[in-house]
Amino acid sequence: MSGNPFNKRQKIPSNEEDIEIGLATIVKQRASPSPTASSSSLSAGSFVRSRTPRKLLVGQTDGQSVQSQPTNSSSSLQAPSLQPPDSSSRGRENRTYSQSPPRSPGRSPARKLELIQLSPVKKTRLELQKIHDSQQQLTQKAAGRLCIDRLILNNFKSYAGEQVVGPFHSSFSAVVGPNGSGKSNVIDSMLFVFGFRASKMRQDRLADLIHKSEEHPNLTSCSVEVHFHYVIDEDGKSKEKDDKPKLIITRKAFRNNSSKYYINGNESNYTDVTKLLKAEGIDLDHKRFLILQGEVENIAQMKPKAEKEGDDGLLEYLEDIIGTSQYKSLIETNSATIESLNEICIEKENRFHIVDRERQSLESDKNDALEYLLKEKRLTLLKSKLLQHSIYQNNTKLSSTLDKYNKIKAELDHEGEKYAARSKEVETIKVQSRDITITLQKYETEEKDLLNKKRSLDAENVSMEEKIKNIKRKKKQIEQLLESSNRSMNRSQINLDELLEEKKQNEKSLHSLTDDLGAERAKLEDIKLSLKDKTIDISAKISEYEKELEPWSEKLEEKKAQIQLVESEISLMEESQMKLNTEIDTLIKEIGRNNEEQESRRERVDTLHQEKKIITKDLSNGELECSNARKRLKEMQHVLFSHRQRAIDARAALSTAENKSKVLTALTKLQKSGRINGFHGRLGDLGVIDKKYDIAISTACPRLEDIVVESVECGQHCIEYLRKNKLGYARFILLDKLRKLDANQIETPESVPRLFDLVEPNEEKFIPAFYSVLRNTLVSKDLAQANRVAYGKKKYRVVTLDGKLIDISGTMSGGGNHASRGLMKLRQMQTISSEIYTQEEVIELEEALLERENNFKVTGDTFHQMEEALDSLRAREPEIDLSISQLMMDIDSWDNELQLKKDQLSERRKANESLKAGRNDSSQVELRLKRLKEEQKSLEEQTKSKITNIKILKEQIMKIGGSELQIQNSKVNSIQERIELLNTKQKKDKSAQRKAETEIKKLTKTLETSKRDLDSYIEQIKTLDEKAELNIDALQRIQDSIEGFENLKQDLNDKLQSISTQLIEMEEDLMKFKSLKLEMVDKMDKLSSLASHIKKEIQKSEEEIDNLKIRDVSQILQVLIEQEAKENMADPSKRAQNEIFELMEHALKAEEGIEEKEDSENKEHEANEEGEQLDKDQMCVDQKYDAMENGLTRIPQKELESLDLEVLKAEMGQLQDYVDHASANIEILEEYARRLADYQLRKLDLNDAVEKRDGMRQKLDELKKKRFEEFMHGFGIISMTLKEMYQMITMGGNAELELVDSLDPFSEGVTFSVMPPKKSWRNITNLSGGEKTLSSLALVFALHKYKPTPLYVMDEIDAALDFRNVSIVANYIKQRTKNAQFIVISLRNNMFELAQQLVGIYKRDNMTKSATLKNVDVLKSSS
Repeated sequence: MSGNPFNKRQKIPSNEEDIEIGLATIVKQRASPSPTASSSSLSAGSFVRSRTPRKLLVGQTDGQSVQSQPTNSSSSLQAPSLQPPDSSSRGRENRTYSQSPPRSPGRSPARKLELIQLSPVKKTRLELQKIHDSQQQLTQKAAGRLCIDRLILNNFKSYAGEQVVGPFHSSFSAVVGPNGSGKSNVIDSMLFVFGFRASKMRQDRLADLIHKSEEHPNLTSCSVEVHFHYVIDEDGKSKEKDDKPKLIITRKAFRNNSSKYYINGNESNYTDVTKLLKAEGIDLDHKRFLILQGEVENIAQMKPKAEKEGDDGLLEYLEDIIGTSQYKSLIETNSATIESLNEICIEKENRFHIVDRERQSLESDKNDALEYLLKEKRLTLLKSKLLQHSIYQNNTKLSSTLDKYNKIKAELDHEGEKYAARSKEVETIKVQSRDITITLQKYETEEKDLLNKKRSLDAENVSMEEKIKNIKRKKKQIEQLLESSNRSMNRSQINLDELLEEKKQNEKSLHSLTDDLGAERAKLEDIKLSLKDKTIDISAKISEYEKELEPWSEKLEEKKAQIQLVESEISLMEESQMKLNTEIDTLIKEIGRNNEEQESRRERVDTLHQEKKIITKDLSNGELECSNARKRLKEMQHVLFSHRQRAIDARAALSTAENKSKVLTALTKLQKSGRINGFHGRLGDLGVIDKKYDIAISTACPRLEDIVVESVECGQHCIEYLRKNKLGYARFILLDKLRKLDANQIETPESVPRLFDLVEPNEEKFIPAFYSVLRNTLVSKDLAQANRVAYGKKKYRVVTLDGKLIDISGTMSGGGNHASRGLMKLRQMQTISSEIYTQEEVIELEEALLERENNFKVTGDTFHQMEEALDSLRAREPEIDLSISQLMMDIDSWDNELQLKKDQLSERRKANESLKAGRNDSSQVELRLKRLKEEQKSLEEQTKSKITNIKILKEQIMKIGGSELQIQNSKVNSIQERIELLNTKQKKDKSAQRKAETEIKKLTKTLETSKRDLDSYIEQIKTLDEKAELNIDALQRIQDSIEGFENLKQDLNDKLQSISTQLIEMEEDLMKFKSLKLEMVDKMDKLSSLASHIKKEIQKSEEEIDNLKIRDVSQILQVLIEQEAKENMADPSKRAQNEIFELMEHALKAEEGIEEKEDSENKEHEANEEGEQLDKDQMCVDQKYDAMENGLTRIPQKELESLDLEVLKAEMGQLQDYVDHASANIEILEEYARRLADYQLRKLDLNDAVEKRDGMRQKLDELKKKRFEEFMHGFGIISMTLKEMYQMITMGGNAELELVDSLDPFSEGVTFSVMPPKKSWRNITNLSGGEKTLSSLALVFALHKYKPTPLYVMDEIDAALDFRNVSIVANYIKQRTKNAQFIVISLRNNMFELAQQLVGIYKRDNMTKSATLKNVDVLKSSS
């Protein structure tokens, strides 16, 4: 179906609620479901049993068939009733029609059909359907549904500019308009926004969607906005949901065929837009909401089932709607998994049979191996008994040797305790000596510190004394200055007091004279007033002259004041000059006297410096001599210690040589006497090696002390000789019994040399002897190289040049103060002569040691005398420094004072020079004084005439006034003269007062400064006196401490001398013990060597016992028993074989006699702890053990004593013969156990695979059952709803969705059959165009009721319908589908007249426009 709008599947979850529906059961018998391209086949013989759904029969509740009613004709303006037809309708009442749809073409004719009545639970099914509908309504009511409010088209197709289409009603809107006006472009605009391709919108590309007309030929883009809003359906009405915002989706296309999406103005993309619309319930997958023009019939004409993958059929379409398509991929995946699991099961079963055959082929070989194991184990146990008997005998010998060793050791321990006690006493005395020495050093250090402190305090005392002297001198000067200043102060104060007193008297007199003058002037004025008429002209002239004389009088007074000031300045300058001259003379005398004293002090300092140089030179020479003497003393001490150690080593070596040389000397004499043949001597003397390898070979090979003999007989003769003469113990190397080993050179890591290759034997026959003791021991430069070589890929025994040894076992030895050497002859020198001393040489060394000790004592005493002389010189040096520092402090102090006086003298001279330089100023002052006097005289001359005229005029007045006036005038003049005299005196007194006050202030300041300085000096003197007293006390304490230290030192030296004497005596006793110890250690070494030999024999036997390992097949036998028990649990014929296994296991354990007791075998310690190990061996001799680590039984001592060796060896021979000639393969047991384990593993693996396959089959059956039940549940609801919808639309017809194969609904698909009114059942392809349209709409409405979508857009779905059916469909849309928005394009008035909103589309000037009307308004206006 190329035009099918449902070209995509939507997976919808199925309803889990079980709904019982009345169905006709179609019984169909067949062996297996027929395979198809899309159905899932069952694998491995499994199949799915599916119940056959019963066909729905539509009729009344009493079970009768529904009769078809004739149609009623109605007007095109009146919609027919949508109620189900009544049984009494007019028409052919007695005619009935078949209610069964025609059989599908694919149905087998042999299939039997059985019709049954309607199910008695039909009413319950309808109620459940109502519950399903109510739940969907509640869900939609709570969330609200999405509706298109309006469309805004901008230059889209035929719409030019911005055109608003709408608003649309939330339920039913109709788009009307003439053909070609652009109605379908409204739907195209929605398709454009919903993301459809241009071809769906009847264009080739997106650019063709842009409007193009004569007015708008070149527009660049077009856009469409779809405005959505949410509504809620309540009580049959719809209202907008305010709590959810509106949604605007925009798509814009451009000329380059690109486009952009916008959500609420924000740029988005196609994925987000489609995801948003799908979330709101718009079915963009199947496009149920969209029925384009001419596509309404395609819905009903879908094929029952898709022919190939990717196509759509009615079955796939319904599965997507119902939600069972989600199980299809799971079923296919599980089916493929079952196929693969079945193949795996077959493969594992084949492997199981192969392993079983291999296991059975190994039965006979297994039994032979078990018999061989029994006899082999018996042989091992007998060998263990024989070796344990040998160990028992050696233990007896070892016990006797250890007893002797322990006696000597006990004696040595007793002497060692004495030695330890004496050593502790020596150490205690040495500690005391060290403590005394340390205490002496501490006292000397503290004494030196005290002497340094004393010198420091002496210097501080001298410094403070000088400071006190200097301060006292300054204090005396300040006191003199205070005394003179006080005298001057007193004089000035007396003078000032006199001036002040005189000033008071003058002021009093002046006040009295002023009063008298006023009174006399008043009298004079009275007299003049009485003579006014006579003297008026004269008085006028006098006034005129006086007025003219006033400025001249002021100038004259000013000149007089200036003259008086200049005269006082000149007098001050003269006084300063005289004072400076006096001070300069005094300073010059003091400076001369100080210079003489300073010169004498400097001469004394030079004398002390000369003395210090001599002392410094003597000190340098003395220290050098003392240093050389100290070095010589240390050298003598080192030589003395070396000589003492050499004497001790010589005495020890002499003792050791006397002990060790007994055996070698005796055997050498025995050979020389001819009593033995084949004696070659000590192994270390039979070859040479470089000196640098002496320590390495002596450390790595202590067996160089072994004695080399030619044959066993020679060795036996030597041992008998030593035993008879009780000469000691020796170890022998038998050349004729040495194994022939490969002594060729080998490749070594890092090319390090092999110790054996560095030895040069005296003869070639000694090569095997050296190789037998050295083997492949390597010698390295240092320990780092030894670690790399020893622990490489192959382990080596490595020794370093400084004597560190790494064994093959990983143990490392080394350290200590003494390195082994001298066991091998060297090329450069003979080690024996350097190591062996005679008795005379030892005595000579001891006498030389005594002489060195006496010389060392004399040298030490001389050195102490030199140090005492040097100490006296060191003590004199700080005294000289102290005297020099005192003198230098005096010199510095006097230099400072002299410099101060020089500075004062310089200042005074500068002041004098400035005064002298100011004499020019004084002459100028005198000239100025002279000039002022001349000016005064000039002023007096200028005023003289006026004064004379005034005087003449006044005399005239006097003459006129007579004697009375003259007398009164004389009184006034007399008083004025006295006042002038007083004023003049006051001015002089005021100047003298100021001078006295200035002098007093200056003296007061000097007194205050001097008093502060005096107080400071007194405080400093007090502080310095206190410090001096403290220093004197500290010096006294230090002197007492020094004397105490001297006494302590003398006591400690006496005690140290006594301890040294006691220490020498004790060391002599210790030397005697060392000699005794050497003898006893030599005996213990011999016994230890014998014990070590016996022990090695025991160890060798124990190693052989350890090597006697019994084959551990207990685990294999246990596995065999367990596996066979599991395998043969249900097979009685094989239980006998299990019993054989158990008996063999019991026999093996009985032979071993294992009771799992702890093994306490001791390990040999290192060579430096050999004596301690021998004691432990002694403790272990009598211990008894039950079992050993390798599983063998430890035989009790009584059984070993009574053991018959001949019988034991005979039985061992028989068993050994069997073991040597037996051909049993022991490894077959492991192989058999592996085969048996593999057999069990394959068996379990096969069972797991079968169980996994069966589990997957069960899961597949559950998925198929779930898919079937959910599909049949939804299918039943949709089929019943379709029947109701079709009956309602056609007013009596019938429609059915039928399964082609009722047993397997997914194999053949679903057919859509209808029975139009008054017609029989027909296939959809045999209907007319109108009938196809009604069938398709019935299916659309049924699917809407099952799973609603909020929006439907239909383009001329009523084109093939008559007016009656148009009215029916329109009424159904209006009344029954109010939970969705229908936008229908229609040209039929029966359709658009019932719409709530009318959108009119019209075209003008080749551009489409729209207008929107509410249908109710039209009805009102028409009424």
